[in-house]
Amino acid sequence: MTEPSAFQKILGLVAEYAPAVAATIANPVGGGMLLAGKILQGVTGATGSLEDQAALVLGSPELQVQLKTAVLEHALAMEQEKTKQLQAEAEADKENVTALNERVIQMEGTASDLRAIPVLGSIMLFIRGSQRPVWGFATLFIDYQVFSKAWEMPAGDPRSAAFTALNLLVLGFLFGERAVKNVMPLIIEFFKQKAA
Repeated sequence: MTEPSAFQKILGLVAEYAPAVAATIANPVGGGMLLAGKILQGVTGATGSLEDQAALVLGSPELQVQLKTAVLEHALAMEQEKTKQLQAEAEADKENVTALNERVIQMEGTASDLRAIPVLGSIMLFIRGSQRPVWGFATLFIDYQVFSKAWEMPAGDPRSAAFTALNLLVLGFLFGERAVKNVMPLIIEFFKQKAA
């Protein structure tokens, strides 16, 4: 087995301090080696090959401390840049959702638009408001029947696919994504046990 070069040893030290920085340096795509040279040159103050600078740092405990500090500062800067980018993306997403909601209101109207219709408006509002409980309790009843094994649903039966689709639709559209995330693992586990 060959002895690692001075630069490879430095990379090992950097990986100890800040794995994200080490991954950036180890990957020459996107100027990783340039970054390594910049960090080493900032620590040593010397110019020359990466190997020479790495050997210089390995020979001095003070320079190793300076390298650690420089790497941690770079890792912090990378993390701050990533945070800024995520905040900008979140702001853009928020603006997109707001624009979509405004567009839906513009196209579909609001409950106050239905109140303007004399008798049918009130009936439509009642039907619109009662959908969630009706579909929710119907799905709850079906789930109870299936999970209590009152209704047989063998694996591979087309009804099992319909059952899963019904739960996805009702839980997803009427109760939101969180409901699907909470319940679907139980449904998947139930069908895995039935298949076994």
